[in-house]
Formats: sequence, structure tokens, C-alpha cells
Amino acid sequence: MSDIVQKKIQALQAKKREVLGLPPKMALDAILSAEHPAAVVHAFTEQDFHLLIHDIGSDDARPLLALAKDQQLEYIVDTEIWAADQIDYMETIRWLEALYRADPDRTTRWLMTEKLEFLELFLFRNIQVIIREHDQESGALPPSYFSYDDTVYINIPDYPHPDGPETDAEKLRKQLVRDLLNRMAATDYTLYRNIVIEAVRVIPAEVTEEEYRLRNVRMAEKGFLPWDEAIGIYQPITADQLLNQRPKFTAADERSGRLPVPVLASSFLDTDTLFGRALKTVSDLEQVSQLQGEFATVCNQVVVADREPIREKLQLEQKVKKACATISLGLEHLLTGKKGNRAALAGSLITQYRLAEIFRVGYGLGLDLKWQARKWQAKSWASQAGLPLNFWGEAWLGVLGGLLLDHPRYYDNYNNGVLYRDFETLADVEKTGAVLAEVMAFDALLSNMDIALQPLDTYGYVGHYNLVLTLWAHHVLDISGNLAPLTIGPIRQFFENLWEQPETPYRVSDDKKAAFLAWIAAAAGQPEHEVSAALGRTFEMLFGTLEEEYANVAPGKLELKYVQGFFLLDPETV
Repeated sequence: MSDIVQKKIQALQAKKREVLGLPPKMALDAILSAEHPAAVVHAFTEQDFHLLIHDIGSDDARPLLALAKDQQLEYIVDTEIWAADQIDYMETIRWLEALYRADPDRTTRWLMTEKLEFLELFLFRNIQVIIREHDQESGALPPSYFSYDDTVYINIPDYPHPDGPETDAEKLRKQLVRDLLNRMAATDYTLYRNIVIEAVRVIPAEVTEEEYRLRNVRMAEKGFLPWDEAIGIYQPITADQLLNQRPKFTAADERSGRLPVPVLASSFLDTDTLFGRALKTVSDLEQVSQLQGEFATVCNQVVVADREPIREKLQLEQKVKKACATISLGLEHLLTGKKGNRAALAGSLITQYRLAEIFRVGYGLGLDLKWQARKWQAKSWASQAGLPLNFWGEAWLGVLGGLLLDHPRYYDNYNNGVLYRDFETLADVEKTGAVLAEVMAFDALLSNMDIALQPLDTYGYVGHYNLVLTLWAHHVLDISGNLAPLTIGPIRQFFENLWEQPETPYRVSDDKKAAFLAWIAAAAGQPEHEVSAALGRTFEMLFGTLEEEYANVAPGKLELKYVQGFFLLDPETV
């Protein structure tokens, strides 16, 4: 390759990266003002071009659609019009209209030659055809039918709309079909007539199935596997299973290394993660290229497996970060117990093992917690008692809710601006696992206690803290009554007994904490040291909550309507 050609290619790549970093309107202007706009458009991968069109808007991006390669247009159609294994005809109308308005002649020729079966299926849904017999008067045909040769008559049927008059979408459909038929007839009348006659004879189920198969082949060539294959990215494997595998193929043999790597996907890669730092330690350019292709393939598999089409940069960024975080988690797990430069050790791992397999190791850590949570929930005391998940309080509910999602996630509670995020580090897994262990231990404790709940609507909100505090108050005050709700008198007496000193701010004495532990361990029939080891932190938080809420309120001044944390009688009935 000559230096001149090499420089032109480098200039195109630089222009492409510049455009992708610009706001939509400026990106459009930058392309159209380039010396060779078509060359800039053709330099984009299909995925990057698709997102660029969405950023700019299909109407404003018509000049770019007119300059696009057939492969870029086909990728847009393949991505936009399919809903699972069926064609979404509203989206089909929308995108065919956008392509047609961008360049009517080119789009018509492309459909008639390269997308013939798809065009016939589209027309099958949108036209009716009558062949006039030689002895039949044209005036005898319904007036809505039209013809270009007085032989083949076509009608564009109305789609009924229960809401009343014809909608804008329906007008757009009928106009597009009419314009497309006009252009087809003007382009190649013989082919046009053959197409419309064949269109009404197609078997839609068979054609749809074949079009879907071909679409999957094309998408697989770009790294987008069919859903039933892509979902394999979420099939967990253990670290030992990965390390016992043979090393992956070299970049020369690796198919993913030959795939064009979308620039946007690479630009969203978080270099501050273990995976990002590991990539920096790989100096061999061929290995780097292979890793970039592998990473793009992982991102594509995640997109397909999640069944969430990418139409915005933010959506792509989220998938890239998910892939990056999960691979980093897998690397961190694989390096457990190893000493040395972690980035360099991780760099060695990513050159030996496929990134998809490392992703599966990382994903498996969160999935293992999900399986534990599901197995426990099915047989838990709380479930058997008919208690909802919010029985476990806001914090524990958040953790359990994240684990019980289809894809388990870490409960971040908006510490980084989101309620849930993907597991990123072993610390996330360990923290979540510790909370799950506490919930399970608490539930096991309750299952061993003699608890006779009244109908749940007797209590209002039923939570694990107010259940235990009410049980303890019954014990301390020697109240019987099958866990009956408390009135203000016993509540005041309970707090007078609880506080260590007579003045505010009140504190719970160590003796009272020890007495609580002795009572609950005895009630559950478990050794104190086992209960303390499993739930000591939980009980400290319980006492901390009591001090936070009531440390500055004298017991004699407590009012029932301001008291929380116990089963109480409705103040209106007291």
C-alpha cells in the first residue's frame, strides 16, 4: 500500500472519529462539507452509521442515507424492522419511507434487485391485484383500483382504524406504497408487473421465516448472533472450568478479529477498570486488534441476548460498560490469591482466554447469588407466612430485588446516580453476599421461634425489625396475647426500661443488648455465639436505629402516632 493511499485512509479514519465526537447537527455539516462526503460515510461501520442516523434523525439524515452503501442500508433495515422473529410493519413503513425520500431511484432499484423477496412480502401486506380479462370492461372494476397498462389493476386497501378517521401513519403508508409502485413501473415495467403478480401469491409465513434466516446470517457476520446463541453469553462457568480450557486461537485464526470494530463501542470502554488497564499492557498490535474485535463481539452478544435494540449512544454506552465491568469482575476473580502487577497479570489472561469466557466467569458470580436467593426464598419462613419482600426493609429489599431480577444486579442505592448497576468488583459480590447471608440467617432465626402472627391487616406494615421489637417488648413487659399490637402505655414502659441513663440523649446499655441477644437466642433455640456471629451487625443497626429515632424524646412524652418500629394499635382506636 503506497504512502499516499495510507495517508488518505488515516485521514478518513481521523475524520470519522472527529464526526462521531460532534453534536448531531455539527456531525452532519462536517460530513457534507468534507472533500469526499461519500467516502466519509462509507468509512463508518454499519453499527456506527446506524447510531449516527438515529442521533441526527432519519429526516435530517436523508443526505447521508443517499450516500450510504447498500450494506449500511441493509443493516438499518435488519436492525429496525424485526421484532423478535416477526416483521414490525409500522417500523418497516417508517424506514422504507426514510430511505425512499432520501433517494427514490436508488431505493427502488435496491428493493427490486437486492431485496426482492422482502419487497414481495411487503407488497403482499399492502396491495390487492386484479388481472382484467380481455373481454372485461375496465369500468366494471372497483373505482379504487388503478393500472398502468389496463391489464394489471392494483388497489391499496385501507387498514381499519377503530378510533375514527384515517391517521397520519395510514396516509403515509398509502402514499409510500403508491409512490413506490409508480417508481417501480417507471424503472422496469416488466419486472414491476412480475413482482406485483408474484406478491399476492407468496406464502407469508415461509417468506418471513426465510427472510429472518438470511437476516440472522447477515447479523452474525457482523458479530450479532441469533438470540438462542447469543444468550449463551449468560451461561456461567467457573474459574477452574476456564483455566482448564485450551488457549484461544491466534488473531490470524480468530473470526472476531476480522470483524470491523465500531469506533463508538471502543470509545465507551472504561479504561479505569481492570480490563481497561489490562488492555494497556498488551503491546502486540495484532493481539490488540483481536481483543478489540472480541470485545465488540461480546458487546453485540449482550445487545442481542438482552433483546434491547441499540438506537442511541447512551444505550450503547450502557452495554459497553456492562461488558467491561463483567469482564473486569471475571479477571479479578481469576486473579484471586495471585501476587504481582494486577494489570499485567490480567493482560496475560485476556491474551490467553476468550473475553466471552471471562465475561461468563464474572457473570456467574452474581448469578450464583441469585440462585441462592431464589432457592432460599422458595422455602423461607417469610414466604411461608405470606409476607411480601418489603418485610425485609428498604435496604435488604433493595439487595434482594437486585438479585431476583432476570439478570442479577448490584444494589447501589444511588451512590453513583443509579438504583441498580452491574456487579463491577469482588467487593460488590462480597457485600451483596454478606447481606443475603444476614437475611437468610434472620429468616432462619424467625423460623425457629414460636411466632403466631394475627391476620396481617391487623398490624399495617409488617417488617422484620418491628416484628422482633414487638416480640422483645412482649417478653420484657411480660405481655401475653398472641403478638397483639401495643398501646402507648406499654411502649413508654418499654423505653424507660431500655435506656441506660435518665437524661437525653439516651443510649442502649450493653447489658440490654446482651439481654436481647440472650432472649432471642433462647427463643430460637440457638447458641448465643452463633446468633451473634451471624446477626451481630444487624442487631447493632437495630439498636442504632432506636437511638437515632428516640434518643432525644423522654419516654413519658412519646405519642403513639409518632412511634415506629412496633406493631401498634391504630391511634384512632385507642
